[in-house]
Amino acid sequence: MKKIELEALQGSKIYFTEADGLGQQLYGIRREDLILKLKLWLLLSDHIMLAGSHIFESESTAHILREHPLLLESGIFVPDLRNECRDFTEYVKLKQEERDPGFLQKDTYKLIELAEFLNEHSNKVVPWKASPVSEAWRDSLVKDLLDKESVLRRRLIGVSIDSLQRLIWELGNTSFLTRKLIAYLAEKYLGRKRVVLIKHANFLYYLWGAAHLESEPVLHPEAFEWGRDKLITSTRRLVRTDELPLFRTTLREFGVSDLVLERLPISVIVELRKEETAIRFRNKWHRAIEEAKRSGRIEDDSTEVQNAEAKLFEMIMEAIGEEKKRRRWFREGKKWLSIGSFVTSVITSFVTNPVLGFAALLLELSAIDPLLGALECKLGGTEISLLCTRLQDSASEA
Repeated sequence: MKKIELEALQGSKIYFTEADGLGQQLYGIRREDLILKLKLWLLLSDHIMLAGSHIFESESTAHILREHPLLLESGIFVPDLRNECRDFTEYVKLKQEERDPGFLQKDTYKLIELAEFLNEHSNKVVPWKASPVSEAWRDSLVKDLLDKESVLRRRLIGVSIDSLQRLIWELGNTSFLTRKLIAYLAEKYLGRKRVVLIKHANFLYYLWGAAHLESEPVLHPEAFEWGRDKLITSTRRLVRTDELPLFRTTLREFGVSDLVLERLPISVIVELRKEETAIRFRNKWHRAIEEAKRSGRIEDDSTEVQNAEAKLFEMIMEAIGEEKKRRRWFREGKKWLSIGSFVTSVITSFVTNPVLGFAALLLELSAIDPLLGALECKLGGTEISLLCTRLQDSASEA
């Protein structure tokens, strides 16, 4: 296990929020959904950042990592680790000393066993300071509770001012905020509206979690919808949500089954993503996202926000149109090159050696398509379609 600084991670990084156990409960994320999203982000991102706490608090996340340690060993999945801890074993002991309910309520032996697994298989971990992140998260939540015009306060209409003031005081005087404490205080002061504070705090938690790992938060659609108004009125920035529908549309555009991800084992995708075709695809997809962010900014406080997903859909569809044109050009080129090669081979083979000419001709023609395919990869411009085809071939072989 090697501790590295974030600057050492080259390429795109996403913060995999659906690995979070509380989010899995709030949004009804099943294990099969989690695996499918995991496969998607393996194809779309260079690095997948994980909160170390999510691994310990979610049985589904821990189980998937145990089944596929290659995700950690390859360095694709990068967990974070409190900077005062040498390894995950010390992290478990620290969380128990802090009386974290998520660690006190679990069997210590199982926690240590999971910690040792992470110590052994994690290729890279990113150290982080907990206090500044917790303070920023707490302050942003308190600020929203104090602001009478905030999205949070509008959702808490009907709650007495006295209850709100007591809630704000307790939150503001908390040195280290946790979601367990927020749930307790929400029950204590908000009654039936407790879920409003829990979901709002969870949304902010994901944003700050991504910020401390310098990565893009990718949100479950329900989490995004809950935080939509907050994005419009406060952060005024684009956040990625579920890109699975867009990816499936992309597959169908190139005649590939949109169930191909379900058929492919994680181990196959991990190996496939090393290939030049997959690397170029990720780079192209990431460039489209960056362009979507630049051109799809939130301009006003309208109820509809042109989020990154909508803008990305527009840009990917445009890229697909260009790739289809380019593929037609390659197909035409292959046809004429094949005809030319056929004529040349016939003349050459039968003039030089009429007996062996036909065998030589077959060998030469069998090499044409791979060479032209390599040329297409090298020239570029069809990265998305090539990846779709590669996925289909891999699914057939699996």
